[in-house]
Amino acid sequence: PSKPPVYQDMTPRAYLKFLADARGYSGREAAEMIDHAFELMNLQDVSDKPVKRLARGVRRMVSMAQAVFFGPSALLIDEPSDELDPQEVLTLRNALTELAKGRAVLLASSNLTEIETLADRILVMDKGRIVGECGRHELQNLYVMTDEMCVVTRSPREAVEKALAKEKGLSVTDVLNCADGLSVRVKMQGDGRAQLFRALNGLEVLEMTAARRKPDELMEYLVSERFDGSRLERSEGGNA
Repeated sequence: PSKPPVYQDMTPRAYLKFLADARGYSGREAAEMIDHAFELMNLQDVSDKPVKRLARGVRRMVSMAQAVFFGPSALLIDEPSDELDPQEVLTLRNALTELAKGRAVLLASSNLTEIETLADRILVMDKGRIVGECGRHELQNLYVMTDEMCVVTRSPREAVEKALAKEKGLSVTDVLNCADGLSVRVKMQGDGRAQLFRALNGLEVLEMTAARRKPDELMEYLVSERFDGSRLERSEGGNA
C-alpha cells in the first residue's frame, strides 16, 4: 500500500514484538524472529526509533519486515521499490532474492528494470487481462527493435539524411550528438538492412546496431495491439 500499515507511535522493534505476542510467540523465539527480519531489511540502526520519525522509504521497509516476519509461503507485493532511495532498493532486492528461495514471491510492478532484475517468470497484464508470458531473457529481447537501426557516424548530418532519402523505406526518426559524432536512428519498412547498407556506402560509419526501446517505449509496446504475447516462450520454473 502507498501508506505502510504501521503504528506510527511504536518503534519497529515494539511493533514486531506486538505482532509476535498476538501470534503467541514470546521470549527468545520472538527476539530471534525480530532480529532476523531487521537483518533481512537492514533496519538494525532504526529498530528503536519511533516509526513516525522515519523517512517514508524506511517506513515502507518496516512494513515489508512485518510481511516477512512469520515466514509466509507466498508474498504478494505491489510496487515494492516505490519511494525507496537507491540503497534501500538494493537492500529490498537482496531481501526478495533471499525470500524467493523458499516461497513464491509475486510482484506487481511497472518498473521494468525491477522486473528484469528479480523475476524468473513474467506475466504482462493490460486492463486485467494476461496478454503475454515470458522469462527475463525474453523480456530483454523485446527491447531490441526489428524495424529500426541505430547508426553512429562522423559524416555530416546533411550528408547522412540526403543519402538515406535516396532509398525507399528508410526514414530518420532521431539524430543525437554523441562522443563519436552523430547517433542516427533509422526506421525501416520490414527488414531494410540491405537498403540501409547501400544508402550509407561512402559515408564514415563507425557502428550500426539494432535500435533499442527505452523502458517507457517498451511498456507502451507491451500493452499495444502490436504486441503478440502468444509468441513469447514460457519460462520454466522460478519463484518470482
